[in-house]
Amino acid sequence: MSAMLQDVTFLEGGYCLQSGRMVGEPSWALRRFYATFVYFRHPVHGPALVDCGYGPQYLAATRCLPARLLRWTLPGTTVDRRDAETRWSERGIDRRQIATIFVTHFHGDHIGALRDFEGLPAKYVYRPSERQHLERLGYLAQLCSGYLSSLVPADLEDRGEAIEETAFAPGEGDLAGFRVVDYWHDGSLLLVDLPGHSFGHYGVLLRTADGPLFYVVDACWSVRAMLQGKRLPSPARQAQHSFEEYAKTQEKLRDLARRSDLPIVACHCKSTEARLSPRVGVPPIAAPGEAPR
Repeated sequence: MSAMLQDVTFLEGGYCLQSGRMVGEPSWALRRFYATFVYFRHPVHGPALVDCGYGPQYLAATRCLPARLLRWTLPGTTVDRRDAETRWSERGIDRRQIATIFVTHFHGDHIGALRDFEGLPAKYVYRPSERQHLERLGYLAQLCSGYLSSLVPADLEDRGEAIEETAFAPGEGDLAGFRVVDYWHDGSLLLVDLPGHSFGHYGVLLRTADGPLFYVVDACWSVRAMLQGKRLPSPARQAQHSFEEYAKTQEKLRDLARRSDLPIVACHCKSTEARLSPRVGVPPIAAPGEAPR
């Protein structure tokens, strides 16, 4: 029987402004795209995060050219500039108690606050193939891939758990057709290979008391647009590591939605705003827009 994750909470880690049209929505108007991340407690292995959103380190890393181009591409980037202890405690999180941080990919809006945990007990779970790929690139190519090496904790390799590609196995049931890792071997959290957006991008399937939840992170930016097969504009297609793989991943997600009731949640999707909580244990904030699927 699967273990159940507890206190599953969606939190906001800053946001940027971008046109809704860039994610397949009909409007060109600017809207907030929140850097959502997830907190939960495993009944045995303790508190964990899936990514961590932006942090002041991101602003420092993009202060000057050429890295400043990332902030021009994602204008209006808003980050809580206060010290780490204040920022995390106001979310109801003791950084020293976090046991595991799942790094779904190395883009700045997902690892921008990762150094807040440098030197603390948290273990980083990441795919070394992505890290190695990015480190082999030149600086400008890294920027084009959304990667800022200064955001990566110095102790990543020492305290990290590298998920090798051989660990991924064919999924079963709803996840047939995907490659997965049953991380704790109890069915509570599955790492799901979702290629295309970045070199080693993965999502997570969380087993909760309210049922399973498939957090696909950046495999799409609008669940509704993805399920409707909306075509992304050229800049959004070019922002993917491999748009061909990205499109294949989205087709698999559409097939999943046709044959299953498994809820699909994406990091920057407008519907995810309705799941955001200001603090662990506090009910989500109701948000206007498309209803959660």
